[in-house]
Amino acid sequence: MACLENVVHRSAIGLKSFFKTMVIEIPNSIVIDEIRIEDLPDNWSDFTQLNYTQMIGDIWLSGMSSAVLSVPSAIIPQERNFLINMQHPDFQKIKLLQVEDFDFDPRIKTT
Repeated sequence: MACLENVVHRSAIGLKSFFKTMVIEIPNSIVIDEIRIEDLPDNWSDFTQLNYTQMIGDIWLSGMSSAVLSVPSAIIPQERNFLINMQHPDFQKIKLLQVEDFDFDPRIKTT
């Protein structure tokens, strides 16, 4: 999902930059807050709503209610993205298992 989000939101700018995939483990004991599509306005995924969705994320970050927030993808609403709050105390429980190289599929236009 992060690959598609980058392609759409960056208009392919910088896709040849240095990207890595981070494989992490989130323990079952960590609370994961969730934003549900049903709780968002009908046009939440429109680019014009960027300030609104960023505000939701800002409120979550400052509220410190959890280390992880599950949000619907604006590109494929059936999929989820997971935001991680590194300032939350539970962040220390999330383990980095592996870092892998990531290359965008050459069929994706990067120029």
